[in-house]
This record gives sequence, structure tokens and C-alpha cells, in this order.
Amino acid sequence: MPLYSVNELVEKLAKHPEGFSGLFRRMGYVPLLPLLELPQQTVVQSFEQSLRDYGLSSADIACVSLSDLVVCALRSESVHWTSLAVRWLADGFPIDQTIVRAGDEMVEAKRGTQADRHTLFRLMRRYEPCA
Repeated sequence: MPLYSVNELVEKLAKHPEGFSGLFRRMGYVPLLPLLELPQQTVVQSFEQSLRDYGLSSADIACVSLSDLVVCALRSESVHWTSLAVRWLADGFPIDQTIVRAGDEMVEAKRGTQADRHTLFRLMRRYEPCA
């Protein structure tokens, strides 16, 4: 069960003493990892609007990528975050070349569970880059 909704997490980060931008510059995607506990469609549909609702500028919003969040999780040593990232991908989150590279790294390093690595390997093999 997720601890926060998208709005609650964004509100918490926006009210941080460093502000969202300062926290993001210092910690990267780590403070956003709890978004992976929510269904990917929910996050995709509401994340950008939540950032706007809590006063982030368009420039700040442009710096944040859910794809990069998935990459961060796939490169994590945490089985929890790698598993949630794989679940997002299995649920239809778009796969790009950066995600494929991070997924290959995860599979080669044997991070995460064997089941997640197999799922990830299968999903990545379906990826076809745009010409």
C-alpha cells in the first residue's frame, strides 16, 4: 500500500526546506521513487499537473522525467525499487533506449529478483527503436 498519493508526495517535496528544485538537484530521483508504488497510469496522468499545482515552474517541470525515474530505479541496488520499475514496464510504461540500457545493466549485474530480470529481459527484447 503506497504511503502517498501523487499530490501528497509532490506537496511534501515542494514544502521541503530546500524546495523541490533544490532537493531534486541534490538527490536526483531518489525522493520520487515512492511514485513507483502507485499505478504507472495514475502517475503518468497526474504527475505534471501536480507539479504545476504546487508552483513548480515550467523549467523545473521540464527537468523531471518519469522515464528517468524508471532508469534510476532499475540502476538501484534495492530489490524493492527495481521490482516496482519492472512492474511499471510490464504495465505498459513506454520503453526507450535509455531504459533498455539500464535494463541490460540490471540483468547483467543480476540485480533484482530472477523473475524480474526475466520479465525485464522479455520486455526489452520487444523494444524497437524508432528509425
